[in-house]
Amino acid sequence: FDPFTQKQLLKITCDVTLSGNYEVQGQVLILPVEGKGKYKIDIRGITVKTPFNLSHIEKSGTSHWKINNNWSEIFKFKVHNGTTFHFENLFNGNKVLAEPVLEMMNTNWKVIVEEISPPIIKTIIGYEVEAVNSLFGAVPAEEFFIQQK
Repeated sequence: FDPFTQKQLLKITCDVTLSGNYEVQGQVLILPVEGKGKYKIDIRGITVKTPFNLSHIEKSGTSHWKINNNWSEIFKFKVHNGTTFHFENLFNGNKVLAEPVLEMMNTNWKVIVEEISPPIIKTIIGYEVEAVNSLFGAVPAEEFFIQQK
């Protein structure tokens, strides 16, 4: 944190599990893929960094911080410990077709993650920025500094 320029760097390292329903018809790397069903993606040891600027807002007579720039366009991320993909009903349940595709995805997880992660990471950062802004709105800016005696 630089108190003069109000520049911050938000750095988060965590594991992320995504689950839900999918519908896909397209290509993964060079392989055609289709299916509809439940999915689960386990991302292990991801670090996300995004710089942002703070502005001061007045609230009840005290100064508070607020994240105020377009943080979502300038993030960087790296997955340290791998990613595992699980897709039910890939190729309408045809395991002969589905298993090699899932094996290829899990073997080449780095390439897949680089391709599909930006919107996922953007969503994760959005939640984190919302939480930090909530904290900044509740606690006056001066309370974030340790007073020297």
